[in-house]
Amino acid sequence: IRSATQEMLTLAEAVNKEAKESATPKESERAALLALIKAASDRHATLAKAASKGEGVDRHLTALNRLAVERNDNAALNFFNDYTYNSCCKWVLSTSNVSYPWVERFIFGPVTPNGYGLGYVVGENEVRIMLSAFTSSPSTNVEDMNAAIGVSATRLYTVLAGSKL
Repeated sequence: IRSATQEMLTLAEAVNKEAKESATPKESERAALLALIKAASDRHATLAKAASKGEGVDRHLTALNRLAVERNDNAALNFFNDYTYNSCCKWVLSTSNVSYPWVERFIFGPVTPNGYGLGYVVGENEVRIMLSAFTSSPSTNVEDMNAAIGVSATRLYTVLAGSKL
């Protein structure tokens, strides 16, 4: 599921802006952030439902790419070898999760040399995150990324605390 939606971008920008202005949001800001969280969550749920039905674009493109290789379809292979297409397939942040209580910790590796892998387990009252990156990459810093995730998580917790969302 690709969660890089317009709704998620709008939420991330708002959380980042609010965090720079104040550690604790005003009530009017909190209400606006809750609405953005709901919109991003609803969009993600829609994408998850579609993906569970096999409607995710990645699944289709992967299947078409495999068929093109098997059939040596040069026209299709030109598309899959195109610079723009390949640039879109280099996920700097690649995430995956597994279900609690079956797994307590889960790590996921980066899928590009300059990226991060983030495995997470959603528990009843917590989200456990394991972050990884290649130590040879000058583009990544696990400590800084971990700190940024912590700031964002704390900010979202502050906004969500006591809500019925």
